[in-house]
Amino acid sequence: MPPKAKFTQAQILNAAFEMVRQEGMDALSTRGVAKKLRCSTMPVYTCLKSKQNLEDTIAARALEILLKYESTPRTGDTFIDMGLGYVLFARDEKHLFRCICNEEHAGLFKRVMQKQLDALVEGLAAYPLVEGMPMEDIYNFVHQGWVYAHGLAHLVNTGFYPDLGDEEIQGLMEYTGQRYIRGFETLEKGRE
Repeated sequence: MPPKAKFTQAQILNAAFEMVRQEGMDALSTRGVAKKLRCSTMPVYTCLKSKQNLEDTIAARALEILLKYESTPRTGDTFIDMGLGYVLFARDEKHLFRCICNEEHAGLFKRVMQKQLDALVEGLAAYPLVEGMPMEDIYNFVHQGWVYAHGLAHLVNTGFYPDLGDEEIQGLMEYTGQRYIRGFETLEKGRE
């Protein structure tokens, strides 16, 4: 009788992550992961302490990918690049975007988005427009920009804009981003 195959926690988590990436969070199940690994459900149950733990792990990986998208220079403007990366992630990684931005997983969405916003604020601390501002003001600047990017990302992700290419998305982000930046500058000058 051949020895039973042993699976590492990393192998099980990778299988679960790829399942969500390809099919969405609703497809995630212990049986599905076991089937993907061609094993019984026992190693999966042993590895996955809870569904919450699994969802958090998948969301953390999705967030890593999202942050790479947002930190990739594309336009020469860090703030616009962040929004552009967010929308491109929503288009390219449909199921991962839905995994972390689904109202059915509101608690997960809130936790992931708070981590994302914290990373964006940190990444913009040296941005000329907000440099030297209190962190709360930088957070508000980023949050308001994220509101627009999230709306566009959702429209792209759900197929409302089914055929937007990189250049079209970049054009939308630059157009709105530059106007937002100018408006913010005007408000800041009015406060002086």
